[in-house]
Amino acid sequence: MLNQSKLNLPGENHNTHIPEPDLVMAANGELSSQRAAEVRCHLDSCWNCRTRMKQLEDAITGFVRAHQESMENALPPADCPRALLKAQLAQLAAAPAATRMDRFADYLQGGNRLGWVGGAMAAIALVLFFTGVKQVTDQTYRLTPDPQLTPGATLNVSTAEVCAAAETPHMIPASVGRQVFDHYGIDRPKPKAYEMDYLIAPELGGADDPRNFWPQPTGTSEWNAHVKDALEDQLHKLVCEDKITLATAQHDISTNWIQAYKKYFQTQRPIASHMGYAKDRAWEY
Repeated sequence: MLNQSKLNLPGENHNTHIPEPDLVMAANGELSSQRAAEVRCHLDSCWNCRTRMKQLEDAITGFVRAHQESMENALPPADCPRALLKAQLAQLAAAPAATRMDRFADYLQGGNRLGWVGGAMAAIALVLFFTGVKQVTDQTYRLTPDPQLTPGATLNVSTAEVCAAAETPHMIPASVGRQVFDHYGIDRPKPKAYEMDYLIAPELGGADDPRNFWPQPTGTSEWNAHVKDALEDQLHKLVCEDKITLATAQHDISTNWIQAYKKYFQTQRPIASHMGYAKDRAWEY
């Protein structure tokens, strides 16, 4: 590769632009190999000359396409297309280079205005679509709650009180559930796709507190709400059998319930019967 700091183009230093005749000859493939290498080296670092070169190449492409479309049966003399092309390139080289803002203004003021607006709207729509897809993906596969939104909350109860309490269904009010979905950025959740769950279950001393609620997917993964329900019952059993403390059960399930499941069931995958464990109702509002 040529050292650009030592590039010495005829009649200019390395900070000036390539003369238009040289650009025309480069586009037409008529430069010597050494001069062509010098031009390529300059184009690598000069946006102005690179833009001008692109205009010349576009002119060649447009001329060839138009010439091919206009040909019918008879072929013109071999020198005719080349002469016409040189004339067009010379005319283009003589014209002052348009700035980017000039080309942008001409584009908006011409017949392509509606096309530009339509293209912009399509681009915006694509951005919104893929943003929505990513958001839905992040929401759908959130297998553990956001610790900032759902750190967990407990009641001041003893182990004896937890174990003596009769098991009763707990219903989270619809208005509170909708607030939790909103905090998690889930708009119009699909019915029965989530369980509005307690991070720390009531039978483990969990409180009716929004900080203890989170929308858990019911069927998007093997680590779903049914599996966590099985863990809740297992931890309640272990606590009441004095095999673990209530504080330990609350800590483990609120820190990472999936790791807690693996720990207390001594398995790396959910037990098959737990995949459809029936305990709490899915969200239907």
